[in-house]
Amino acid sequence: MSSPTDVKDRPIDHDQPVRDQLAIDRTILSNERTMLAYLRTALTLLIVSFALIRFVDDVFFIALGVVLIPVSVVIGWIGRSRYLRRKSMIQRLYGQTPLSVEARSKQE
Repeated sequence: MSSPTDVKDRPIDHDQPVRDQLAIDRTILSNERTMLAYLRTALTLLIVSFALIRFVDDVFFIALGVVLIPVSVVIGWIGRSRYLRRKSMIQRLYGQTPLSVEARSKQE
C-alpha cells in the first residue's frame, strides 16, 4: 500500500481523539499556509521590481526596483526558514507528521 500524500488521505489513529488529530492537521496546514503567504509576498515584490526596472524611466524607480530584488529573496528565505523551524517544532511536540500515523500503525 502506498503512503498517503496529503493530510486528507491520512488514516485515523484510533488511540488519539479525533479532535486532537484535527488540531494537529490544522496546525500543520496553518504552517504551510503561512509559508505560502511569505512566498506570495516575495513573488509579488519580485514582479513589481522587474516591472519598475523594465517599464519606468525614472532613475529613482529603477533604483527602487533594483533594491526590491534582494528584499524579495530575503522575504522568501525568511518564510522558508520559519516554515522549516515550525515544522520541526510540530514534529517534536506531536511526534508525528501528517503521514506518520500509517508508519506507526505498521510498527504495531
